[in-house]
Amino acid sequence: MIRICWLTCIVVASATYLHADLVPVGNKGVTHKLVFTDSPLLETNRIIAAPVRGFGGHAEVRPDQPFHFSTKYGTRLYVVPADYEVPKKIGPGKTLPFPSCDVPVTATTYVPMYSPTDSLRSTCRLLADTDEAIEVELVDHVELDSNGEPVSLSKSLFPMLLISLTGLVGCCVIWRRTRSGSRAAY
Repeated sequence: MIRICWLTCIVVASATYLHADLVPVGNKGVTHKLVFTDSPLLETNRIIAAPVRGFGGHAEVRPDQPFHFSTKYGTRLYVVPADYEVPKKIGPGKTLPFPSCDVPVTATTYVPMYSPTDSLRSTCRLLADTDEAIEVELVDHVELDSNGEPVSLSKSLFPMLLISLTGLVGCCVIWRRTRSGSRAAY
């Protein structure tokens, strides 16, 4: 009896250390990129994405080419003339003397573990450029799977329905066995 108690204690103590490796984490990391469609305003101007705080450098935004942005550190979009020489470094919190705006979408960095989503892409369009600010419109937002194809409801719903159906069938089998076992006992 004492051996069983000690064995149980060892198993329980070991399980607390192994718990992190045995139980999958509830979320998985994904990449979220922003894409700008071509606009007549981009014929004479360029868009520069610069961090508001934290680290990282600025990036020139090119039409139809995805780029990373951050909600955590903040990304500010500037419209600069095509011939403007952007400084090599734009320090966090430093601003450019041009019209700007915040990114019109919040970055998603985690999704539930069971989600088929591997990355996200938000498409924007530059609508207007005034002396004080720029106007950017969110045109499209799509979740992509590991093959780069849009995630459909059927792709995410089918595995969940299959798991639920399997669990329901298992519960019915167990219920029938316990029911037939209780009849045999009488």
